[in-house]
Amino acid sequence: MTKEERIQRAVDAAVETHMKFSVCGRSAMYGLKQAFDFIPDEFVTASMSLSGGGGAGYGSCGAYSSALMVTGLKYNPTIDQQAKDPGLFPPAQAKFMELRDRFKKEFGTILCPEIHKQLFGRTFDFTDPKELEMYMNMEGRCEKCAQTVARAVRITCEMLMEDED
Repeated sequence: MTKEERIQRAVDAAVETHMKFSVCGRSAMYGLKQAFDFIPDEFVTASMSLSGGGGAGYGSCGAYSSALMVTGLKYNPTIDQQAKDPGLFPPAQAKFMELRDRFKKEFGTILCPEIHKQLFGRTFDFTDPKELEMYMNMEGRCEKCAQTVARAVRITCEMLMEDED
């Protein structure tokens, strides 16, 4: 399978999962798992908590947070490895900062509320039941967020695949 076919498989899986469950962090992680076999199933399960800006806390985009976790899994040294060789941290740090920069170039931000402003013209307070209900029932919301997840998965796949032979 070519890199582009793997990327497309990941994007398609992420979009399909998002359209079914509307959970950006988990949808992105599930899509990324379709392209990278080093991602454990437990990451897909745990990534559900990253959605809505991290536990519906409206911080970093859930798809970005999942991408960051996968980048860390691929590049970050273990604690024991870093203790033996502190020089392993700077290259790993460069990778997660590169991911951040790619997201900012694509979206102008890594923050969920700022992406929502782009998509919907406003932000939403997920701790307010009325705001959450309004958000969840908006026409086209799931599709717009699914396309954001798709872009996030593509960016991440492209970056991670650059280091493959």
